[in-house]
Amino acid sequence: MYTKFRNLYNLIRFYLTKTNFIYTIYFNFKYLPYNQAKYFPIIIYPKTRISINNKGKIVLGDVYNKKTSKKLHIGYTDDDFGYGCEKTSVKIIGTLFVKGKLLILPGVKLDIRGILEIGDDVLIAARTRVSAYNKIEIGDGSRIAHESQIFDSNFHYIVDVNNREYKPMSKPIHIGCYCWIGNRCTVNSGSYLPDYTIVASNSLVNKDFHNISKYTLLGGTPCKVIKDGIIRVFDPFLEMEYKKREFDWYNA
Repeated sequence: MYTKFRNLYNLIRFYLTKTNFIYTIYFNFKYLPYNQAKYFPIIIYPKTRISINNKGKIVLGDVYNKKTSKKLHIGYTDDDFGYGCEKTSVKIIGTLFVKGKLLILPGVKLDIRGILEIGDDVLIAARTRVSAYNKIEIGDGSRIAHESQIFDSNFHYIVDVNNREYKPMSKPIHIGCYCWIGNRCTVNSGSYLPDYTIVASNSLVNKDFHNISKYTLLGGTPCKVIKDGIIRVFDPFLEMEYKKREFDWYNA
């Protein structure tokens, strides 16, 4: 009995001290159906601004129709790279579709005019920019490192001066499951990354890599294949074991 009360106390303390508690309640019941809102699946943290116009909407997957630990955290602050960040900003004119747990860290800017579809257990790290004019898909388990940008639009049209034909400004982006986009990368319109792709820091992804194998490291500006047959470690227990082997300070 004591343990249950202690857990309840810790939960209440967390919501009151770490989150924007009043705005979280308001937002869930304003923008979600009651059978989802009553479980408070969207947690909003301080220094977060969200705007949704009359055509914009948030659609949550079936996992949110029942009590679950999977939440959509917007402006989540437990991150070294998020220290001193500007406000987290989410602007929704189109549709944000989230299938499971999602962590959006401080300083992230989401501009959703088309469709942004995000799978389960995804992290978008601090100061990342995502602009969806057309459609952007991010698969389950993927990680977008800090200060990256994912733009499915060039934001401006280009016209052929001879025949006045213009090129489309936007093309969809697909990022597969368990991908790792390194810090300060740019992913441009028309890009396709298969499952388990790693993109090295400071790289530019600007084409369809549909035909590469799924355990591939890309890097460069623009990206090219650097190495295949490698995978990021996502298992926290395995990662802990590797750290113990490598670092003396980790065992202290």
